[in-house]
Amino acid sequence: MVFFDEYIEKNKGFLDVIYPHTEYKVKYVSTYVSEWLKVAINYPATKNINFIDCMCNAGIYHEGQLGTTTEVLKIFCEAALKNSHIQFNLFVNDIDSKRIEIIKYVFENVTGYTSIENVNVIYNNRDVNEYLDTLLTKENYFSYDAKAFTILFVDPYRFGDVVIKKLNNFFVKYYAELIFNYFSSDYRRNIKNDSAKNHKEAMINSMNGIKGYSEEMSAEQVLEIIQGNFIRETRLKYTFAYPFHISSNVQLYYIIYGTPSIKGIEKIKDCIWNVFNGSSRHRTNPRPNQVSMFSVDEEKKINIQTYLNKDVEKILQKFKGKKVTFKEINEYVLLNTMLKTSQIIEGVLKPLISQNKLIKENIKGKRNYKEDMYYFVED
Repeated sequence: MVFFDEYIEKNKGFLDVIYPHTEYKVKYVSTYVSEWLKVAINYPATKNINFIDCMCNAGIYHEGQLGTTTEVLKIFCEAALKNSHIQFNLFVNDIDSKRIEIIKYVFENVTGYTSIENVNVIYNNRDVNEYLDTLLTKENYFSYDAKAFTILFVDPYRFGDVVIKKLNNFFVKYYAELIFNYFSSDYRRNIKNDSAKNHKEAMINSMNGIKGYSEEMSAEQVLEIIQGNFIRETRLKYTFAYPFHISSNVQLYYIIYGTPSIKGIEKIKDCIWNVFNGSSRHRTNPRPNQVSMFSVDEEKKINIQTYLNKDVEKILQKFKGKKVTFKEINEYVLLNTMLKTSQIIEGVLKPLISQNKLIKENIKGKRNYKEDMYYFVED
């Protein structure tokens, strides 16, 4: 498409350069959307599937790589062609009108979505906090009556751009999932920086009304406050924060995932193992041309064993002397370790049973592990 290449070249001045960590962020989010869609599509009552990017940028980067929401639209188009009974809605917003102009062009020429009847793209050009307010009036897309599955994707340039209470309002009203970029390095760098007075004020204003917050807190403490706020104040009952580091190993940001259902945490953990081989954080490779000593499978096996060596004792201490369900064990492991559900039976339960540290009650037989009770033996 020569005309497309010419258009992108002409508008390169408006496009962001893509960094290695950004490429993985795009892959992480789009991989999750693909997994999430399998659940949403197969739920019998589903009528609407929604993805909202409230700070969408231009849909393509300076080097030609597609942005997160362009990748999501491609996934939506493929799914829509196979599921004509479901409406796929993509909401995009950016305060920069030029970015909205470019993303429209990219969407139309990369995805061809306009020819698919059950794909709908709704464009907006507003400040993010104003835009979040407008979403509260869209019951016909997001409410229970709309039979909707919804993801709200929030990816700001700086911490302080988004008022956390605005996110609360959305997740109090609607049953939906959150993917939020908490820019921890920005917070760490500027909360004590008097020369960045306006930005510092914006960061404090962003946390206004969030219980327990103080500007004296570290970036990691603020992360805990934000996650606790979502769990306490909204329908997001589970959260998991995955850190991204640059090549020098300095932490750049966390992608906070929030969901009303533990099934969502199961899916996001699967994505972490699929995209990052189960690493406890993504780090930009300081030597990108160097060949890894380990294959993907070998790296995963090393990570699994590392976590088992570290986390089994923690699990024993958590449940010592208690009788609990698989569901309770699964929830604790998902939220407090890097392990995923499919690793629990072979990696945790069976070894502890063989060591006589765990008693399986065999309520539904020896082979059924997920519908059973377990007693953690006291020392």
